[in-house]
Amino acid sequence: MNKNETVRSNSDGADMALKVSKLFKKLITCLSQETLALQSHNRAVAEKMNQEKTRLMHSYKAVQGELKDNPTLFKNLDTDIKKHLQELSKEFETVLKDNMLAVVVGKKAVTRLIDRILEKVREASSMNTKSYNNSGRINESRMSNKIIPTTLNETY
Repeated sequence: MNKNETVRSNSDGADMALKVSKLFKKLITCLSQETLALQSHNRAVAEKMNQEKTRLMHSYKAVQGELKDNPTLFKNLDTDIKKHLQELSKEFETVLKDNMLAVVVGKKAVTRLIDRILEKVREASSMNTKSYNNSGRINESRMSNKIIPTTLNETY
């Protein structure tokens, strides 16, 4: 590798380090905001942050691909820059774990709510009901205990 290639490689590494650093900071901010929104049940902010998180994670995967294709990019980086990226990476992992926990807790809460609603529907559908037949007389019958399965098209 000649001197020009080394300079270009160092410059490319520094550019990539700056790109990764900015991406980590954006992800940390976004994940933190989404976690707070989920914990405070602010659905509008949570949805907005979820969309942003998805966009940023696509960028993160693209950067990972670039680094995988060029594993020597960070080889000649200054040790302070490497240390900074390692610290950001650890902070990102911590915030990501907190976010995943908030998402799981939210999903469990929604599942419990749906289960309670279905339980009440089953209870109501098993009661005796009165209906009229075609001659206008009261029929006492039990409703079948069939409940149509429901699905959620949204995630929380």
